[in-house]
Amino acid sequence: MKRMSKENLNYNNRTNRGVTLTKAEAIGDWLADFSKRENMAIYGGSLSKRNRIVLEAIARCYGNIGVIIIHNNPGLINDISRIIKLFPGLYQRLAKQGGRVSQCHISGDNMLYEPLYGMNRERIVETIYPQLSMDNPSYMQQHKCSDALNCYIDILEGKNEIIDLDAILSIVNMDVETIEKECFSASSGRLGASSYEQNDVSVYDRERIFSLLKQDNISFQVRADVNAFASHLDGRIWQKRHEEATNVSIISAVEMKNILSIYTPSNTYVLDYLASEINSLMDKGKHFMLVLDSINVSNTVLNTQILKAPTLPFSVVLSADSIQSVFGDSENDAQYSLHKMNTAVIMNCPNAKTAEVYSGSIGQYLRQFESVNNGTSQGAFSPFAGMNKGTGIHEQLFDRIRPEEFTTLEGGAVLLSQDEKGFHVVKTNYLG
Repeated sequence: MKRMSKENLNYNNRTNRGVTLTKAEAIGDWLADFSKRENMAIYGGSLSKRNRIVLEAIARCYGNIGVIIIHNNPGLINDISRIIKLFPGLYQRLAKQGGRVSQCHISGDNMLYEPLYGMNRERIVETIYPQLSMDNPSYMQQHKCSDALNCYIDILEGKNEIIDLDAILSIVNMDVETIEKECFSASSGRLGASSYEQNDVSVYDRERIFSLLKQDNISFQVRADVNAFASHLDGRIWQKRHEEATNVSIISAVEMKNILSIYTPSNTYVLDYLASEINSLMDKGKHFMLVLDSINVSNTVLNTQILKAPTLPFSVVLSADSIQSVFGDSENDAQYSLHKMNTAVIMNCPNAKTAEVYSGSIGQYLRQFESVNNGTSQGAFSPFAGMNKGTGIHEQLFDRIRPEEFTTLEGGAVLLSQDEKGFHVVKTNYLG
């Protein structure tokens, strides 16, 4: 066999590997403008560099679409609060457009959130009473409770009340007889508060509503369920209030193209509730940016119903020190997520074990090796043995980027962009 030159062998391997090696890349060249749906992930490296990338992504959306940040990274919020100073062009662009962007940052020190505000009736009921299959032993009882909660919402709507958690809590904690008296008497006013318009519920609906609420003491069960639901949010993103509503929610922030951040250190109840609001926005097909920064979503509805949805009408940015800190030990979830990203920035990893999921996602290639075979032969009419030396090419599967390579990136990165043909891989020595 004709021997392949070393140059040809190396060229074939570089081509088959499909990795572009560069000295430096500018992160700005890898960011979309997010005018349409784009998904991006940033993993590894220093917190400050991850924050800078996320901040620049947010800046590209500023004033164009709403930005929702669910995070366990207070440092990022400090940067967002200074975004106009960091990106002066944003102010100039908004001034020309005549727009304005408000920011609200929810945390244990600022619990202005209004759960359920802006959600439609169906989503509100489903959030408190998730749908059960008909063969579930609790199905009938939950169905009755859902109907009763709908009755309470009928009353609030008839009073022209803003529907949010505070309003629902207020009415379910009243005796049914008191509601009947306060809501439908001639001197009717707000439930325990300032004056309201006369109720707009028909006589027929009143009879239906109160017949159902008085049946089998169902009102007591709904009261217990709503109070339990509220207790999971109380002191985390919300606290009960009696004054006017703040109207702060994911839904209202997206509709106003504002920036809303919610600090929650991977609290499953809070994350599942926030997923309900995001589902409500998906019902409407709203485009916005959802940033999930430094939180574990592995056992939450955010992961099982939203991130795993076949398509999303909005953009997602995931950022964390590693993909495992987002998806836990589920390699399937991590791989699935990476393959949904239009762009991924993977910086220095602490160890090869952490990097295995990245390496596995990028895939393998057939690497060619030249082999030399030494053997002996004996001629048919000669008593002396002869020596044979042959060369050949064999192929073996190799990782396009080995796990160990992610541990020596230092100031560099592995940059992935993806289309229907798969990942395009650039390994750079410096990411600026």
